[in-house]
Amino acid sequence: MTRKAKIELLGKQLERMKIELEQREFSDVSTDKLIEVFSKTLIQLKQEELEVVFKGEGDALESLTASMNTVT
Repeated sequence: MTRKAKIELLGKQLERMKIELEQREFSDVSTDKLIEVFSKTLIQLKQEELEVVFKGEGDALESLTASMNTVT
């Protein structure tokens, strides 16, 4: 399974658990277990998070502005 697919799957599972939690009362023992799983899934999803780093020379905004001012 690719990293992207894993992140998408975990995100979908997390969203389903979040919706279920919103519909439940927290006095239920099963809810405690669901909160535990929700937390673990959130931690796992956080571990899959990628750091985006832009590399290159010069200022990207400056390059974009210069290219927009060029008449072709």
